[in-house]
Amino acid sequence: MMSNCTSSLRILATTDLHMNITGFNYATNTPGPLSTTPSLAGLAPQIAKARAEAEADDRLCLLVDNGDFLQGTPLADWLSMTNHRHAHPMALIFNTLRYDAIGLGNHDLDYRMDYLNNFAAQMTAPLICSNLRGTGMTNLLSAHTMTRRINSSDGMQDIKIGVLSVLPPETVIWNIEELPEGAQIDDPVTCITQKAKDLRAQGADLVIVLAHMGLGEQDGKTGIGDWGATALARLPCIDVIVAGHTHYRHPSDWPAARSLDPSVPVIMPGSSASHLGVLDLELKQQRNGQWRVEDHVARLRLQTNHSEPKIHSLAAPAHQLACTYLEESIGHTAERLHSYFALLRPSKIMALTARAKTIAVHQAIQGSDLEHLPILATATARSLRGAEGPSNFIDIPAGPVLRRHLAGMVPFTNKVCALILTSDKLAEWLEQSASAYGLQSPGAHRQPLLNPDVPMFVFDAIFGLSYVFDLSKPVGTRVSDLRHNGLPLADTQRFILATNHFRAAGGGGYDKITLPAPFVKCTTTITDALETALHSDTCLEWMGHSPWQLKRIGTTATFDTSAAAHSCFDEIATFAPKIREKTDVGLDRIEIEL
Repeated sequence: MMSNCTSSLRILATTDLHMNITGFNYATNTPGPLSTTPSLAGLAPQIAKARAEAEADDRLCLLVDNGDFLQGTPLADWLSMTNHRHAHPMALIFNTLRYDAIGLGNHDLDYRMDYLNNFAAQMTAPLICSNLRGTGMTNLLSAHTMTRRINSSDGMQDIKIGVLSVLPPETVIWNIEELPEGAQIDDPVTCITQKAKDLRAQGADLVIVLAHMGLGEQDGKTGIGDWGATALARLPCIDVIVAGHTHYRHPSDWPAARSLDPSVPVIMPGSSASHLGVLDLELKQQRNGQWRVEDHVARLRLQTNHSEPKIHSLAAPAHQLACTYLEESIGHTAERLHSYFALLRPSKIMALTARAKTIAVHQAIQGSDLEHLPILATATARSLRGAEGPSNFIDIPAGPVLRRHLAGMVPFTNKVCALILTSDKLAEWLEQSASAYGLQSPGAHRQPLLNPDVPMFVFDAIFGLSYVFDLSKPVGTRVSDLRHNGLPLADTQRFILATNHFRAAGGGGYDKITLPAPFVKCTTTITDALETALHSDTCLEWMGHSPWQLKRIGTTATFDTSAAAHSCFDEIATFAPKIREKTDVGLDRIEIEL
């Protein structure tokens, strides 16, 4: 027999904040426009509003975060490099916004466990990771329970809520250099099944899982990080899922999330504070006194056009010191470097990045028996789709190169490494890269050039080869005319591929390729390598390299770029670019001939 006692609960959620506190563009040293640039300061008014609504309805309200909060901006990197004696601004902000629980993301481990423990000690909310095991995790909890008073149809009662958090298992590979020796990451489904059972045995009414994993379908080609939250949502022992990691949104019309059971409360609130997740749960009390979810409504709220001054003031001391550091000159460029057309033609930024990795790997293998192998190098597309506003592009004028310029080129603290690959693996690598493009139908017009379902950081150019992308063909069959020094690649031909440790571990969807372990692991970060490359005599020569071409198929395509790109149209004159319209976020929509 069921009880007739009912109540309601509101859960507010953020994920993948990536230290985007104020929306400040550190690469250009300018504030981002509030109307188009997400930030936690801009999302704070939505948090306050959602809380006030819950209070007006006598509804319990909780605020949680799903990880990847500690890394992602030059401010975050600067804080990790210095002995900043004041409290960490992100910890201060979490405390000020009164978060109830924080889950861990893979990038929160990028600065090593001591740093993370020190951060956790500054927070009032618990920092939770349920499937990471190892030494030195002093201030992390594997599970957390909270007892709150809830207003029900029978008056005020207690409700006990358990919170779990899981990382993608791939994190143990991605962050092998940062994790304590011997650290292990348990299978998320097995871990959550057992720990949810334990929480129920301890009297938990509800179990919330902060799953730092995406929503999608297991296809045998992608890692658990891409689809693991969907698998967890099928477990009957869980009441609520907050998903993340892939930077997508749910609810949405994203095809990969359509397989979710609509009766399961799942929310995925974008990235960089773009959205606040709002989950309203209708609860019913069982005969045994425990509460269960009867119904729910999930919504996403965009950040406001108002920025919370208190958030800015909490970040201000560290922000000002970081800006001073980022204004230091570390090199010189004779060429203007920009990212406006990075997937139309190889950009000089990508060429410089590839050259930097090549120099680092060449130095590492000097005198070895592999010195005779040709060195190729990857360069990843960055800051080119304006996903975080029209200012989210790189444009460095000829002249001094400042630390903040490199911060725009390299948003992560990845280290240089190298693999030995045969030509077939290189072709697979490039096919994965080509998935960043949309399918183009010959004869059709104004088709989107880029695939909206694939993040642009998936695109890698491989410098040292030449090849052609045919976008009229499906993913997996797009690469042709693959050559080295003008000659077709032989099947067994071996190359050294200089890349970064995240990509070598399969990050960004490259885990579908069976790759060997890196034979070179440099202690050099990509940023350090770029600083060295800026002083190289061969740097300017590499900026003229053009690894790939887009095959002409008799169609036109569109892509969005900065309004400032118009001054560089001569660089893509062969595509006959034309500005067709202005987008809602202030980008120029360009039509090109293919």
